[in-house]
Amino acid sequence: MVIIKYLLIFILVKLAYNNRKKRYIYIASAVLLFLFSFIKTFCYQSFFGQKNDFLLPENFEVNIIPITQKETLSLYRDEYKIYYEPQAQINLYAKAVYIDFNDTFFSSFDYYSNSVYDTIAPIDLSVFIGSMAENWKKFKIKHERRVMLVYGDIKVGEWENIHIIPATENIRRGFETIKAGDDILLKGFLINWQGTGNYNYLKMETALSFETISKEQIAGRNSWLCMQLYATELRANGYIYK
Repeated sequence: MVIIKYLLIFILVKLAYNNRKKRYIYIASAVLLFLFSFIKTFCYQSFFGQKNDFLLPENFEVNIIPITQKETLSLYRDEYKIYYEPQAQINLYAKAVYIDFNDTFFSSFDYYSNSVYDTIAPIDLSVFIGSMAENWKKFKIKHERRVMLVYGDIKVGEWENIHIIPATENIRRGFETIKAGDDILLKGFLINWQGTGNYNYLKMETALSFETISKEQIAGRNSWLCMQLYATELRANGYIYK
């Protein structure tokens, strides 16, 4: 998806290089896109968030409380239905270092895109806690195919890739106001879930701690298991989304 975006930008720049009129049009379009992004954030905060001067925790940390009495619930998103089972409650105060949306127009061009997965869990959120959060700019982050890679002086248990299932549309809009470097408070449940009907083959297991090793391997190597987080509340930049 990222490659396609860069390719389109490259083509537009090449087309405009020897044409002053086109060059001005593309520059104006870029400015309008920037303004649109700014206005969208302002509107989402004003209309869908609740302004609140909440106190932030002293430290970047995650608190996970296992659920002993589990129950199976159902969830609908567009034409898809899933069954899910909450495994633990999570309260997370972290530094957002990467965020992406997988149900946009460009997502459909990604060879690894899965319509059910991208609809149910449309957001990829990568976070740091602890000392890595305090020094987040020192790390190189690569994120492709919904997998996160981090390069630098990594601390065990201080980084995680989370696939977000927003409980409400307001929460989804709240995530669209976040950028890398923002401090966020996130509440919800870590869940195992699976598709139904023609998609019952899709079974997703959540990580229950940061940096959990997956049972699956990628290219014969061990991989990390991502968190599947059903988000019930988001706090960011002075606004609460529920």
